Parts: sequence; structure tokens; C-alpha cells
Amino acid sequence: MGKDRFKPDWDREREDILIVKEWLNRNHLVDRTTDATEYEQREQHFDFHGYLYGELTTFEAKTRRQDFPDLLIETLSCIERKTPGWIYTTQAKILVYTLLLDNVLKKIWLLNFPKLYNWWLKEGSHHRIEANLVIGRTDNLYRTENYAIRWEYLPRDIIMFSWSDF
Repeated sequence: MGKDRFKPDWDREREDILIVKEWLNRNHLVDRTTDATEYEQREQHFDFHGYLYGELTTFEAKTRRQDFPDLLIETLSCIERKTPGWIYTTQAKILVYTLLLDNVLKKIWLLNFPKLYNWWLKEGSHHRIEANLVIGRTDNLYRTENYAIRWEYLPRDIIMFSWSDF
């Protein structure tokens, strides 16, 4: 089967990232975005570079296609292999979390990833009890472990920017 079994997910993720980057550039939030290299994506786990407030930084993009009142934090990207999720692997400075409906960006949050990560390590065990454990499937190949954290539980200093078209 090999890597090709993940191709539909990768293609969709690339399309989502393109939509997000175009929106960020068009709305002058992030300037001069460029894709991460294959090495950066594989080893450092981020999707693109861009200038935020005049400084070059790294971004990880996560998209949902259904509106929920929470941030879905992936703790295992493959339950069967116990592969750590993006909360533990990304080295991005900014998490770009979006809602896309019919390929149109409807909501966006820019989150300070180091602050989110530190909050998760410190507070995560408490919120795992309160949060909904969501076992997801990707292309029926493997299951992911995620925790749905309601937005109001996140400290305000983690959320750098938010916008909604609703």
C-alpha cells in the first residue's frame, strides 16, 4: 500500500493550507507566506513560513469542516502505533485553526503555540477529564485520539487573533 494510501488526505490538507494562506495574505495578517520544505514538514512538523508583525515565523494549520464550539487537540495521530499527535510534535510558533465550509473560510484563530503547548502540559490532565475524547478515523486506515477543549477554557493570552463570518 505504501505512502499512496494517505494521498487523498495530503491533497486535501494541501488545498486547505492554500485557502488559509490566501486568506491570511489577502487580509494582511501574514505577509509573504511560503511552504515549508519537505524536511521541515517531516522533521519539524509545520506547514508554512510567513511574516507576522514583521517577524518571520512558522505556522501549523489545522482545519475542521464542521462547526464545533471547541479546539480539537490531537494527542495521538495513530492509536494503533501510539504515534504522538500534533500537540506534541509540531515545532511551529503559531497554530492556525480554521473552520472551512464548502472550501470557504468561515472562522479562524491564530494561537500562540508555545503557550498552548505549555498550558496543555500543565492543565491538560484536568481538561482531559472534562473534555470529550474524540476517536477519529482517517480514510479508514488508522484512528486518532483527540480532546475537544471548549474555547472558553483556553487562557486569553493563547488566542492572538480570531475572526468569524457568522
